[in-house]
Amino acid sequence: MRSIIFSLLALLAVAGLVYSEPAPQPKPAPKPPPPPATWSGTFEGNMRNQIAKVDTTNTTLKSDIYRDSHDTKFYNGLLYLRGKSADTLTQFQRRAEFKWDQKLKYKFYGYLQQVFEDNQMTKLEILSRSSGGLGYHFKTKNNFKWAGYLGASYTSEEYESNPIINRSYSYQLANDLYWKINDTLEVRNKYEYLPRSKDLDEFKTRSDSSVKVYFSKHLYGGFSLINEYDSNPGTTSVSRHTATSMITIGFRF
Repeated sequence: MRSIIFSLLALLAVAGLVYSEPAPQPKPAPKPPPPPATWSGTFEGNMRNQIAKVDTTNTTLKSDIYRDSHDTKFYNGLLYLRGKSADTLTQFQRRAEFKWDQKLKYKFYGYLQQVFEDNQMTKLEILSRSSGGLGYHFKTKNNFKWAGYLGASYTSEEYESNPIINRSYSYQLANDLYWKINDTLEVRNKYEYLPRSKDLDEFKTRSDSSVKVYFSKHLYGGFSLINEYDSNPGTTSVSRHTATSMITIGFRF
C-alpha cells in the first residue's frame, strides 16, 4: 500500500514538472505622446526690388511664421512694400494671410484661409478673402514637402475709383512646394488659381516664388518673385498683371 502511495506521489510530481501555467503576456507598450508643437519662421528686409515696371528703392518687410503640431498646422504671412523714388515715398502694398490646416485620415487635411490686402498700385483700398476646403500632402519629407488643396472662396473688394463693393464667389486650386536642396540652398513656391464660379473665364492667379542661400544656420540672402494677375480688375485704370521682384536679407529662427 505504501508503495502505491509513493508511486502516485511520484506521478503527480512528474505531471507538475511537465505541465506549468503559461507565462503572462507582457502588456503592450503605451503609445508615445505626440511631438510637441514647434514654431519656426523667417523675417526679411529689403536690399532692392522692383514693383511692376517702376524701378525703386523700397522699404520691404516680409515674414512667414509656422506652427506645426501633430494634427494641426498654422501659417501667418505678412508683406509690406513701401516705395521710395527720388527721396519721395511712393505707393505701398500691405498683405496679411492666415491659414489653418487640420489633419484628417491618411494624407488629407481640411483648411481655412483668410487674406487681407490693400494695394495703392492697383487702386485697391481693401480686399478680404475667406476660403476653405480639402488638401492633400503628396510629400512630407523633411527636405521636400508638396501639398495641394482645393476649395471655395468668398471675396470682397473695394477700389478707390469705384464706390461699389465687389463681392464674388470663386473656386480655389492651390499648390505649396518646399525643397531644401542642400544645407545652403532652398526653394519655395506657392501658387493660387481662383476662377469665379459664375464665369470661369474670369479668374485671378498669384504666384510667390523664392530662392534662399544660407550664409549660416540662421542668416540668408533671398530672391523672391511675386506674380499677380486679374483677368477683370475692379477698375480699368490699372494693369491686369503686376510683378514684384525682391532681393532681401533674412533671418530664420
